[in-house]
Amino acid sequence: MRKLQEYERKRDLRRTPEPRGRRGRRSARSPRFVVQKHDASSLHYDFRLEADGLRTGHVKVWLDGEKLTGGYALTRVGKGERSRWMLVKMDDEGADRRRKPVKTQPESVVSGRTVEQVAEEAR
Repeated sequence: MRKLQEYERKRDLRRTPEPRGRRGRRSARSPRFVVQKHDASSLHYDFRLEADGLRTGHVKVWLDGEKLTGGYALTRVGKGERSRWMLVKMDDEGADRRRKPVKTQPESVVSGRTVEQVAEEAR
């Protein structure tokens, strides 16, 4: 939690058009997830997940979202400061190599806007 507080303290919402984020009550229903396109020093995607057991370095999840569905495996790679998580689609009924949601569905599920539109509106 300290890293999140440090990140929130350092970020400048006047310079970057990223969402402020909200803290709220945790839903009694299934855990939630979000995939956020993030064009910082390099373009990448943040995958945020409400789940227990991530400390072990490997977890399998089933996503039932607007763009991502089916089984996924999250595995921590690297050590210490260089540690990162790799998200891999499992081979199941949701797997389809022809689907390219990053290209065919670039709009946010929440706002309906692309990252480029959000950046333009922030100028």
